[in-house]
Amino acid sequence: MGALHLQGTILPAGGPRDLFIADGRITFDAVDDAVTISAGGWITPGLVDAHAHLAMASPGSPATVEEAVRADQIDPGRADSELKSLQESLSSMRPEDPAYEANRARVERAAARAFVANRR
Repeated sequence: MGALHLQGTILPAGGPRDLFIADGRITFDAVDDAVTISAGGWITPGLVDAHAHLAMASPGSPATVEEAVRADQIDPGRADSELKSLQESLSSMRPEDPAYEANRARVERAAARAFVANRR
């Protein structure tokens, strides 16, 4: 399975960066032959659904990332496995395939979940 490349403005820091996903892990180190799946967008690691995850910072919400991950019941192994499976599926598709964009979006969401789950 090949690595993925995302380029965009990373929030909340706000700066443009290149982000790579290789072997189910997110890194800022360049990965040779990574497939660019997003260029010029917003990258929000951990922010999968605004209505579901912004509440983590609300009063009465879990105080730490670890508690938030447990609260969301995100298992790191499951998140990594899901991401790897979706990456493999995407790598077998051609960009002109009608389902490519939907699958690319699924990979981005899975990458965010894996990022949050593995921050422990």
